[in-house]
Amino acid sequence: MKLESILSKFLPSSISPKSIENFANSIETIGKITAGLLAVFYVVGLVIFGLYHSKLHIRSIELLQVRYLFVGFYYLAFLFLHLAVPVWWIKRIWLKIIYLFIFLTWVVFFTPVNNTYLNFLLSKKILGTSYFEFKSDYLSVLNGNIIVLIISFLLAPVLIFASTHITKIIKTEKLRPVLIVLVLFALNYNYQIFTNNIFPYIPDGIGGGESPIVHIVFADNVPFEVTDNFDLAGRVSGFVGDYYYGELVYIDNDSVFLKEPFWYAKDVYEIQRKDIIMLEYKEINPAEIGQPYLIP
Repeated sequence: MKLESILSKFLPSSISPKSIENFANSIETIGKITAGLLAVFYVVGLVIFGLYHSKLHIRSIELLQVRYLFVGFYYLAFLFLHLAVPVWWIKRIWLKIIYLFIFLTWVVFFTPVNNTYLNFLLSKKILGTSYFEFKSDYLSVLNGNIIVLIISFLLAPVLIFASTHITKIIKTEKLRPVLIVLVLFALNYNYQIFTNNIFPYIPDGIGGGESPIVHIVFADNVPFEVTDNFDLAGRVSGFVGDYYYGELVYIDNDSVFLKEPFWYAKDVYEIQRKDIIMLEYKEINPAEIGQPYLIP
């Protein structure tokens, strides 16, 4: 049964059949566009999430997850703001420069880790002391963000030049391979920034990659080499309470993927589900336990 036939049963008889037909066509068009967008979000989200897990050396992935819709939306929104806006929407070169400078500085530099480090510097400068501590080996994370920001600024002129002369480049056959290389490189760099500086800080509850902190109860037969990575009592001076905590990165039918609950932690550990008795979602306030290295 056609949509207009269904609508004609519920709408007042004073409405003409032509109006009902137009209304039905509008609904069908909106439905097709919505379905198309959801399909694009899902496919893009599945690809981005799979690549992100591959970076973390997680080979397991489920095909049917609503979160892929969110991941696809977040990535395409970031792609639009990072590349489409300065290339297609902003016409003046000086506005492109200002936009990219503000946007990249905000995205790359003002992450929770960098904000904590700025807090540390201000506290040391004003108060002479700080709750947070930063050792030289932990600063590699901060240095990496600064390097990414510098590279972003160096690549920005290339993006501005390409966007300004995009029509000429497309029409010049010899320059088309250069354009393809630039586009692929820009997309890859866009993906790297998204997975390093955006996605990990979007809450897990709305489809992001932020890993919740969990209290872990290990089985008795789990070796010390595994449990030691998550033993706060053994690694945090003066800590009193449940021993084992970690960031829950991913979980499937066979394994649990965990990170240490410290802001500088990078490695992901795969632990068999049979080796874990319980995972308890738990908020940790580092101020309560005097630990400056936990995620604030």
